[in-house]
Amino acid sequence: GIDHRKETDGDAYRGRKPSYRAEDIRAVGARLAMGERVADVAKALGLTRQTVYRLRDDPTGAAEALSRWETT
Repeated sequence: GIDHRKETDGDAYRGRKPSYRAEDIRAVGARLAMGERVADVAKALGLTRQTVYRLRDDPTGAAEALSRWETT
């Protein structure tokens, strides 16, 4: 299904809708740079710890995923 959609319609498959906003990407980076713990950042922003780790480890990829959904 997904592979076929990618082959026939290019950018039509966007993946799962992100559970974060652009402001969250910046806030996670800023809070972690100030030395806050991942669990505290997650609780303060209403995100899961895994999402915080994902935003910390790959902010560019997270922004790209978000942009695929914001264009619609």
